[in-house]
Amino acid sequence: MTMGNIAAVDTLPPPGFDPIFHLPLPPVTSVFDLSVGNTVTAIYGTGIALFLIWALLRSNNRAMAFAMIVGGAAVTFLEPVFDVLTAVWHPQIHQNVAFTLLGREVPIWAFFGYMAYYGCTGYLMLGSFLRGATTRVIWLWCLVPIFFDFLIEESMLHWNLYYYYSTQPFRLIRFPLYQPACNTVGVFFAVTLLYLLAPYLKKSWRWFPAAIVILPFCGGMGFVGASLPAMYALNAPSVPNWLMQLSGVASYALMFAWVYGVSLIVSVDSPYRYRPGESASLEVSRAPAGIAIRPVSAGTV
Repeated sequence: MTMGNIAAVDTLPPPGFDPIFHLPLPPVTSVFDLSVGNTVTAIYGTGIALFLIWALLRSNNRAMAFAMIVGGAAVTFLEPVFDVLTAVWHPQIHQNVAFTLLGREVPIWAFFGYMAYYGCTGYLMLGSFLRGATTRVIWLWCLVPIFFDFLIEESMLHWNLYYYYSTQPFRLIRFPLYQPACNTVGVFFAVTLLYLLAPYLKKSWRWFPAAIVILPFCGGMGFVGASLPAMYALNAPSVPNWLMQLSGVASYALMFAWVYGVSLIVSVDSPYRYRPGESASLEVSRAPAGIAIRPVSAGTV
């Protein structure tokens, strides 16, 4: 063997890693349980339909309610990117495929899952922001997508609808706990931008292009930004355990920093609150001591 061949062998990734992209190899032999998948699809679909009926009956901005659901569905097209970067695998054998991208097959139920998470949760959070949320309420809203993500993903992973493969940071049973932090940042990013645009969207059809563009773009950017430490750790051929776990902690640190920044801009008790509809540009506004800043009067919820 020549020295050149020895050097070439030394640069190859260890077993279990793709030789081209140096990414962990997924469990390609896993089988999708179609009956479980159809049951989850039916549960999601029924829940979203009931939620939409409830939202339309109580809201004076039906365009916003519909648009958030549609925008949530649009986030599904980012699923293959998330899967590759954070080592997620949807079994392809017996799969009820909605679409294929980057060599990853995305199931039909994923559309309903994103409608529920980004659409329904985002709609409730946006409504709270528009009515005038305090700093405490905004931090409480931070817990909602975390709890929802843990609940639905741990349940679906229990039934083997998909897998987190490779060595994952903060793994509890089957679910890596850095994921809720990353998804929470995605929801907060998108909802904050929609909150700022609400006075210009009013009750018109403009909610649809806004939600369809902003929910996937900001949701994806927020998720990837918060998951960068974890993505580096789990996609590296060799990472010590302490660094792997620290990468999960870093995702929560990034989430807390983001939520804190949102609270400064959005909360009604913040001296730096931006009040859309009352100013065309971001300005620092301070209220006299003891005087509450009135909620946003966009008439959107």
